[in-house]
Amino acid sequence: AEMGTDFLPPGWYNFKGLAVDTYYIRQGGKFHNYSGTGNTVNCNNPVVAEYVHDCLRYWVHEMGVDGFRFDLASAMTRDPRGKPMSNPPVIERMTKDPTMRDVKLIAEPWDCGGLYQVGSFPHYGHWGEWNGKYRDCVRRFMKGDKGTKGDFATRLCGSADLYKKDRKPYHSINFIVAHDGFSLMDVVSYNGKHNEENGEHNNDGDNHNESWNCGKEGTTGDGKVNELRLRQVKNFMVALFVSAGVPMFVMGDEIGHTKNGNNNTWCQDSGLNYFQWKGLDSKKGLFNFFRLIIKWRKDTTWLNRSEFMGDKEIKWHGAKPNTPEWDSDYNFLAAVLVDPIDGNDVYVAFNSGHKDIGVTVPESPHGRQWYRFIDTNLPSPRDISHDPRNHALGSRPSYGMAPHSSVVLIALPHGGGGYDFGKLKKSISQLTDIHRVQSISCLLGAEGATANVTPVELRDSPSLLNLAAKAAPMTRTLSRWDVSHVGTQTPKELNFPGMSPSDD
Repeated sequence: AEMGTDFLPPGWYNFKGLAVDTYYIRQGGKFHNYSGTGNTVNCNNPVVAEYVHDCLRYWVHEMGVDGFRFDLASAMTRDPRGKPMSNPPVIERMTKDPTMRDVKLIAEPWDCGGLYQVGSFPHYGHWGEWNGKYRDCVRRFMKGDKGTKGDFATRLCGSADLYKKDRKPYHSINFIVAHDGFSLMDVVSYNGKHNEENGEHNNDGDNHNESWNCGKEGTTGDGKVNELRLRQVKNFMVALFVSAGVPMFVMGDEIGHTKNGNNNTWCQDSGLNYFQWKGLDSKKGLFNFFRLIIKWRKDTTWLNRSEFMGDKEIKWHGAKPNTPEWDSDYNFLAAVLVDPIDGNDVYVAFNSGHKDIGVTVPESPHGRQWYRFIDTNLPSPRDISHDPRNHALGSRPSYGMAPHSSVVLIALPHGGGGYDFGKLKKSISQLTDIHRVQSISCLLGAEGATANVTPVELRDSPSLLNLAAKAAPMTRTLSRWDVSHVGTQTPKELNFPGMSPSDD
């Protein structure tokens, strides 16, 4: 904590110099290290808890922040002696603040002292969690580990074993990778970490990555290995976007960013962490896959579930209908996700093994037939369709699945009606326009002018509250303001709600 325990002033500054045993967890004059950085803030001391709460209120009400993700949040649940608390005051007071009722609170529910609270973080019905069990299970299933099929099915359905008691599927933040650890491309390119560049002789970083290099370690010119790696990246995305819960991925994964096997790049001010814009040219196919599957998830609103999936919402299958073979060590699993709104059911199948599988697809709903939306074994752009109506399979077709591939079919009325796939045809140029607007906004701010932002009502959103409830208007949260009409007005010409031109 601020230069360790051996330094005299000026080394003893800030909270350490003010009241070290108030602001830090210490015992016998030694700092407890649950953060991995040498010290841990004593968050549940009344003075510190009030300070943390006041900081959050400032960021919400004055700066317009609409949500927080807390790194190693379990450290905040420890008492002044470092023992876990079932009702930590700092968590309770920030959660129950009525002025922050619409603020997203997300925990990384573990710390560096061995406290692991996935599914058990003190949540008061509000907190979401990074679902580390989702990450680990999906990684193991996709590389073909035995005995993972049942757990994989549980994760697809929203992790009810973790959250059903008093939370909802959207409290599970589903992810394959995060800013810490491997990038998604490295998960499929390295069996082990390669952190030599960090200067600690590869002793830093996590040794348990549940990764698979697809046959060769690191960068290779082997075309077959590289094709398999791309398939695996897409397979992960299919699982992520059909799962109940909130999907999360890392910027750069959509262009296959690699950290060269380094899973602890916090200290790297280099291309290992920079977004590689040139990757947009070399990985257009992968970028297109991400773009369309994200758009499909957003447009298929019933996939944004507020309840866990049960027998009415999902029907399990294997290579043959209604035979999921739960006891088999081979990782093939298929399911039909029932569309409760329009009847456009979705069939998804994962062949996470080394065999070619001939699949008998279940009979399509009455008056409908199956259309192919995704087959990760097909080369881009055929791997994901702008319009599945061009790829009819019939009412009960057979389908050949390649090793380590996934398939998504959609049941549509004969002739392909009943679904507006035109919504999936937004061009990359439109995304570029959005980036251009954001850049203009920044430039205007730099030149002393301000974008014309219009407050809009808070819409139904995965805000870690009740998705079914109509949310109250919130005009002070900047990320919820409408910037669709960017102007070049000076600040004096603007009229923000509750703010007169004289308010600076």
